[in-house]
Amino acid sequence: LQAMLGPQATSALTSRWFVERRGLAIGVSNVGISVGAFLLPQLIKYLSADLGMGWREIFPMLATGTLLFLVPIILALVIEKPDDYDRTRTVNAATSKPLTTAILFRDSGFWSLGICVAIMYGLLVGVLSNLVQMSMSKGLSLPSAMDALSFLAIGGFIGKLAIGYLSDRINNSFLMAGILVVFSASLLPPVLFEGAAPIYASSFAMGFSAISSLPLWHSLTAQLFGVSNFARVIGLSAPIVLAGQVFFPWLTAAIADATGGYDAALTGYSATLIICLLLVIGIRAKEKQVLQAD
Repeated sequence: LQAMLGPQATSALTSRWFVERRGLAIGVSNVGISVGAFLLPQLIKYLSADLGMGWREIFPMLATGTLLFLVPIILALVIEKPDDYDRTRTVNAATSKPLTTAILFRDSGFWSLGICVAIMYGLLVGVLSNLVQMSMSKGLSLPSAMDALSFLAIGGFIGKLAIGYLSDRINNSFLMAGILVVFSASLLPPVLFEGAAPIYASSFAMGFSAISSLPLWHSLTAQLFGVSNFARVIGLSAPIVLAGQVFFPWLTAAIADATGGYDAALTGYSATLIICLLLVIGIRAKEKQVLQAD
């Protein structure tokens, strides 16, 4: 369901319409995810707390609203590719050579990018799923700990626009390296300092870097493998990314149980992200290969 309704579909659609400012366009299209992540819990809170509705009432209402409101808008307004709208307009990257699954599995650039994203998103989910408990273990009350999620969403909102803008102007493999460094650094303030401010700063920086790397990942995919192969590459990468998102939340909890806190996990994850810089070498090599082919 996430694959069908999530950013893969919107990024694939956006990539077909934009070339020169593709990174920014993907960033803008994915800002809605951060907005929804911020607003939807507030809507559910209002429906449950103020109107007294239960989950059995709220979920069917949201599902019905999606079918009656969102689906007709998509069917009426979404145009799959430019030449369906104007036969005289084409997008340059649409001429990329189709790649089979076998070819992609033999491509070191595919594995470098996929594993890098899997580790980064896995660590993000591992920390995010324990963020409230981690904040409370540092002395924050439950309401204050929940505020950390808001800082994460704000960082993601700003970061998606900023990284989308930068991806059109800076070498994307170098930008990925910068994101890894910022994400690594964002995990250390709660380890080194006490209080709410370090946790909020860490959450904002995580949102700005890790959550906002989505436009860069998708922009890199279109750049390295071509728009015509975008959906296939993202689809084949999904099990790799999912493996990281399943493994690291379990590992985070296991380390916390074994050590009595989250400092060891955060420190280890920070070091892991620096080691991931080695994967950027493979991404950069694929980038050079594509540039030479052009």
